[in-house]
Amino acid sequence: MKRVIALVLSLLMLFSLASCADEKTESAAKELLVIDPAEYGEVTLKIASLIEGEGAREILGKIAEKYSYDFPNVKIEYEYFTSEDDIQAILQAGAQYDAVEVRGEDRLRSYVKKNWLMNLSEYIASWDEGYTLSTAAKTVLKSIIEFDDKGNKIAVPYVIPYGIYYDALYYRADRLSELEIDPQNPEAIETDYNGITAPRHWNTLLTMAEAMRALPSNAAEIDIALSDNATDYNFIDTIYWSKIGFDRIDSGAAAYYMYANRELGEEYGKTIFSTPDAKEALGYYKDLNERLIIDKFEGKGETAAIEAFINGEANFLIAGPQGIKLCEEGMADGEWDVVPYPVEKGGSAVRDDFRAWGITWNSSNSDVMAHFLRYLCNSDNNTYLARELSFIPVHSDAIELDAYFNDSKFWAFTSMGKRTNAFKYATQPRMYEAYDGFADMANKLYADFLKEKVTADELLKTLDDYWIAAFEEDGKLW
Repeated sequence: MKRVIALVLSLLMLFSLASCADEKTESAAKELLVIDPAEYGEVTLKIASLIEGEGAREILGKIAEKYSYDFPNVKIEYEYFTSEDDIQAILQAGAQYDAVEVRGEDRLRSYVKKNWLMNLSEYIASWDEGYTLSTAAKTVLKSIIEFDDKGNKIAVPYVIPYGIYYDALYYRADRLSELEIDPQNPEAIETDYNGITAPRHWNTLLTMAEAMRALPSNAAEIDIALSDNATDYNFIDTIYWSKIGFDRIDSGAAAYYMYANRELGEEYGKTIFSTPDAKEALGYYKDLNERLIIDKFEGKGETAAIEAFINGEANFLIAGPQGIKLCEEGMADGEWDVVPYPVEKGGSAVRDDFRAWGITWNSSNSDVMAHFLRYLCNSDNNTYLARELSFIPVHSDAIELDAYFNDSKFWAFTSMGKRTNAFKYATQPRMYEAYDGFADMANKLYADFLKEKVTADELLKTLDDYWIAAFEEDGKLW
């Protein structure tokens, strides 16, 4: 019997529609799927991957070998592609792959909309390590909301995440050490990140960047280098969220909409753009762009921004954890450091990205494929791969398995993951049809704002009207 249904206790209700702040561990009797790959005969699993680097691919190969040792009837074949468009092309063509790599929410939503990925609900619900998934990983699992036959909203997982990415603030520690810092000056520098003197808030980052540029020893032409995944509307959104505060946003999955207290008669549909804090955050954004030299390295990839920082061309860098390994290789100890992403007092901001595996709609080996993916993404294997690829592990117990994530420069990212009261997953309301084409509209609007073609009030009203109309047309989709 290939598929066995057993009555067991569910360890976690992973797909509760409650907000992150209200998540509670519950247990309930459920019929969960138990898979024994040995009972499926000879199976070959074909996986389309975007993972680069000989070291990482070697690790994938070793994990596959260990799995096949336990299940000799299962053969695992990776095929590596160079771009996400290549993955999309094989899905479009209906090519026979059992699993594909999915990077980011836009790709996930696109693939789900085209019915290219399988619903993984039963596989996730029966995963014995599902309860150790981090808050960010669980949010990825719950990012797709659908309606059941009775019209109830349910979260449907279409991928198993293997890596989480968010940005932190890298800075030239050697140049910062030359600054004369008055610890009594609240506009100076915050100093409570593991004893490291570094900016925590946008206004202190601005002050420090200007002071570093004025140093006689400064050779940098760029104040802040931004990786191309942190530009324009994505960048300004993190400033909005950090100023407004996550407790006032209803859901990280639709972080343009405010929390509504129904007991007080408040209605859903109000946006962050209608708040005074949004206007103040927009002022930070304008100050950063007018008073600092910011290079967004658009279209050049994150590595280009990191290399500019390493070469001394930039004093600050906003980038993901992959910058750590490159900085360690290209800079001397004491020349640089990294701290959590800037936030405002009382605010919170994290714009996550993710990498994941999805099982294709036409896989003939979905049960065994799911069993292997859960093995590949278990706590031990995921932590091992995370260190090699410099991404944030998807399991909350990673720091117990490998001290690297807490004792090295990686501590900045680990700290953000642990401080869930200050750093939360947030993204635009991408489940709305209105999101299609929004990026181009928003980026042009912000460009016009910096050129003073539109005022702050006009910009915020345009965005407020846009997302109110989306809500009125489609209702509450999160």
